Amino acid sequence: MDKEMISCENTKLHENSHPTFENSGTGVLGSIMFIALMLIIMALISIYMK
Repeated sequence: MDKEMISCENTKLHENSHPTFENSGTGVLGSIMFIALMLIIMALISIYMK
């Protein structure tokens, strides 16, 4: 009983370790894309204000 629970927890930890790495990579890309979009929006606003 205890061994099965421990093995289940280990598999969950192992499965969770991979998506966090992928999420960190996509998070970096997402932040760069978000900053780029913000810069484009700021440029468009400055053009319209002129």
